[in-house]
Amino acid sequence: MLLSHKLFSLIILLVMCAQAHALKPEDVLGDYWNDPLFGSAAAKQTVQVEILYKLLWPKTQRVAANENIRFVVTNKSDDLHVLAFAKEPEAVIADHEFGHAIADEVYHAQAEKTPDAHHSHIVSSVDKPLPIVLTMDRNPRVLVKPWEFKEVIIQFEAHETVYLFCVLDNHLHEGYISEIQVQGAE
Repeated sequence: MLLSHKLFSLIILLVMCAQAHALKPEDVLGDYWNDPLFGSAAAKQTVQVEILYKLLWPKTQRVAANENIRFVVTNKSDDLHVLAFAKEPEAVIADHEFGHAIADEVYHAQAEKTPDAHHSHIVSSVDKPLPIVLTMDRNPRVLVKPWEFKEVIIQFEAHETVYLFCVLDNHLHEGYISEIQVQGAE
């Protein structure tokens, strides 16, 4: 009995020592809050978007112009969706080059993964890395597989109406569209 009590005390002491010396983010990353990438990715607002059966929810959202807006998209359906942000959804869907890029993304998302596969695409080079915060001129979009969620950070530049919609099949006309009202600075 005395041995188990001493063993228990030793375990408690070890746990307390480990917690006292636990690493904090700044122990590993240094002054990460001063890193320009950390600052540029900090979102002022988070918008939750749910993909439901023939519906993007909420139907209307308000966000601020010139602020980083984090969109968390959760696909609560059995279908793959590619949501795009655009002022004119029909024009984006009709764009031939955009359609090829989407088809390629969908193909790779649905491709079976094999352990020995070495196939990859380099989206950008070291000289032109993709930004953490996307803008409308980069045709922002997010591919979301069934029952997963993705995040994207976007900054809208002007007081305008932008649409978030699915570019696949006939999804836009089935109700997979949401209006984003970008509000100017107040």
